Parts: sequence; C-alpha cells; structure tokens
Amino acid sequence: MPPKAKAKASVADILASANKKYADKFSVGFESNAEFLDTGNMALNHLIGGGVPLGRITQFYGQSMSGKTTAALQTAAMTQKKIREEKLDKIILYLDYECALDETYAEALGLDINDSTTFLMVRPDDFETGANMARDLIQSDNVLLAIWDSVPSMIPSAIFEDEVGKPAVAPLPRVLAPFLGTLNPIINKSKTACIFINHIGEKIGGMPGFGPPAKVRPGGKALTYYSSVMIEFTGTTKEKGKVYNVYGEEVEVPIATETKMVCTKNKVGVPMREAKALVRYGEGFDNLWSARKILENKKMIVSSGAWIKLDPTLGGESFNGSAKFYEKAATDTFWRQGLIDAAIKILIEDPAPAVLVAAQKKLFPEDVDELS
Repeated sequence: MPPKAKAKASVADILASANKKYADKFSVGFESNAEFLDTGNMALNHLIGGGVPLGRITQFYGQSMSGKTTAALQTAAMTQKKIREEKLDKIILYLDYECALDETYAEALGLDINDSTTFLMVRPDDFETGANMARDLIQSDNVLLAIWDSVPSMIPSAIFEDEVGKPAVAPLPRVLAPFLGTLNPIINKSKTACIFINHIGEKIGGMPGFGPPAKVRPGGKALTYYSSVMIEFTGTTKEKGKVYNVYGEEVEVPIATETKMVCTKNKVGVPMREAKALVRYGEGFDNLWSARKILENKKMIVSSGAWIKLDPTLGGESFNGSAKFYEKAATDTFWRQGLIDAAIKILIEDPAPAVLVAAQKKLFPEDVDELS
C-alpha cells in the first residue's frame, strides 16, 4: 500500500517547528546592508565598498613588503578608536602565528597594544590552539575584529608531533577547510570581521621555460571560497629619499613603496577594481598622497613644472615644489585633512557602482530594483 499522505503544512507551521527543534541554529531572510570597519586607507575603503565588512572573511594577500600587514594593523587601530569612542564591550583579537609583530610599528600606526580592554594578541604554538581560542572568543560575542597573521604560519599540531622532514600531504588545507566552514556562521551571528593575511607562492612542478611559474596561495582553495572579499597587494615602485647613514654620510634610500591593490573578489561591492596607495616606511599608508592623485585627476590640483597650484575651492594656494606642499601638510593638519576630505567626497560620488546596477537592470529588470 502507498504511504499515507501527510497533511499539507504551512510555511509558518514548519518554521515554528524548526524554531523549537533547532533553536538558534539558523536564520531566515537576508541580512541588512553590509557594515564596515574603516581601514584607515581611503583608497582601500573605496576599493572594497566601505572598508572591511563585519560578519565576513576578508583576505589580504600578496608579495612581501606590499602593505598587507600595514593594512591589517591600520584597520585594527581604527577599530580600537571606534570601540573607545562608542564604548563598545568588544576587543580586537590578533593571532600572531608568525611571532613577528613589531610593537613599535603597530604603535606608530596608532594601535595601543597595551590596552588589554580593547586589544588582545595571542601567539599560538599551532593552528588548532589559535583556532579553538578564536572560535570560543567569537562565540562569546566579545570580538569585533580578528586578524590571522599569517596563513602560511598556521602549522597544524600534527606537524609538530612528527619528526622534522617527514613528508605530509596538504596538512593545513585538511584542517583549515572544515574550520572555515564552522567559522563563517559564527562570525555572521556575532558580526565579527575577520582578516586573513596570506602570501603568494609559486606552484611546484610544471614545464620550465613555458611562461612564468603559476602563483598559488597557501592554505588551499577553501579560504578563497569562504572569503567575501579578497585584495591582492603588489608593491610596484619605490620612492627614494635622502637620509644619513651610520657614518654621517647623506645617502639616497627607499623610504616608501607604491602599492597596487586589486579587489579580486567582492561580495559586498564591485569586484575587479584596482587602486594605488603609498606605504611610507614606519608611518603606514599616506592618505595625502592618494588625495593628491585624486584631486590632480579632477584638475583641482594642477602641477606645472615644479609649481603646484590648488583650485580656489581648496584655498587657491601655490607651492614651489612638492617639498613645500608636504611641509605645509605637516604643519597644518586642518589644511591637510581638508584635502583628504575633498578627495573622499569625490570617491563617494564615484559612478562605478551605479553603472553596475544599471547594467544588471538591463539583464534582470524585475530582480534588481532593490540594488539601487
């Protein structure tokens, strides 16, 4: 005999039953618009769509000395400022797997590492220790920002227990993939922003002489899948300046790196956009450098030979050389901030997101009205 047909239940009845059975293990409907943490880098904020998104995983990856850790530390500094100003009962968790965080540099970027009420740095011996500790803290709704520095340094405990040199097949991806699967719903509920700092390596094998080596990111593909935002950092050119060496001689050395940032994945904004920023050694990202580029593009700052002329809306001043321009910025912080604010206003009015919405409306006129 065929099985007895069940009475048709309403959606409301099923959800009520699921609420009793599964308690808080699921949610219904879309989340509200994404919320962001300020990175302290106007170009990076604009590139993503507002900053590092809450409740999601963001991956900063790229070559050495390209600004990944600087971006993470400046985000931590701005988040600490937010926690203090809004009196939030939250902390910043920094998992220093590399055991190489420079305290002096972190403080130079504005991060108070001695404030235990807002900043907690942990140096785990292995991946599992840090992962379990982070998960417990995030589940307790205590963490606003968690930074993982860095993925290649997150060594599983099995490697420590084996003899040195014993071969192992993908030990980190084996433990990282299931952990990320459990981490995502946890950070979504607690509205915790996670930043994973990752490197770029070269794929082993292949035929030499046929193009450049393939680039890979340590940790396997799971981090790519679970990341809502991925930013690739690439150091392009060096800015040089004159300093005195140990012998008292004036020499010219690199003092900053111009970095290209490409948003290779973005679920909270427009993907595949790029921007440039300047990382000054010992100081961090130079927002005035970015502001000047933006204002020059809009003809609000005009350079003619050595002379720099500002638009009347910016004060109409003229400077004989960049040195005079930056000297003014160093001595008049209000004037400097005025230039940065003018550039940020231009970025806010950037038409790229509107263009994307318009293009999608042509393809799906009935489905994307809410995007605008």
